[in-house]
Amino acid sequence: MTAPFSPIAPRRRPALERRALAMLRGDEQHFQPHEDTPASEPSRQAAKSQALFFAELRRVAARHGIAVQPPGSRLVGEGEMLLLTWLAQEQRITSQGRAIPADPLLIAAVARCAGLLDALGIHLGPNTLYGARLRGNHASGAGAAL
Repeated sequence: MTAPFSPIAPRRRPALERRALAMLRGDEQHFQPHEDTPASEPSRQAAKSQALFFAELRRVAARHGIAVQPPGSRLVGEGEMLLLTWLAQEQRITSQGRAIPADPLLIAAVARCAGLLDALGIHLGPNTLYGARLRGNHASGAGAAL
């Protein structure tokens, strides 16, 4: 039996997970070049590409009924936790099988975003996976947002 999803405040999540969540939500400040580095055209282009990858993930996830909250939302939705779980699974070299629905567009979007997070040094920890197992989200095809 799985426990019902309880809303979680982002501040109660690990720092790397909060960064990934901000990118997932499309928070523009997380895609901007750091202020201490000169803003070059390649870094602006990279930020745009990163934002587009996550926008695509949000779009494809929405087709599966998985909602992502807007930037600045005070609670983490069930759909967002599901997507973070899939991103964490995709970052693992060996996984215990995919829990992602067999949609090639969704699988590709998750893989691109997980790779991007890895490249940025944002490696989601095992608690992201463990929490999903406790909630029973790893087997559901669509997590409803709150």
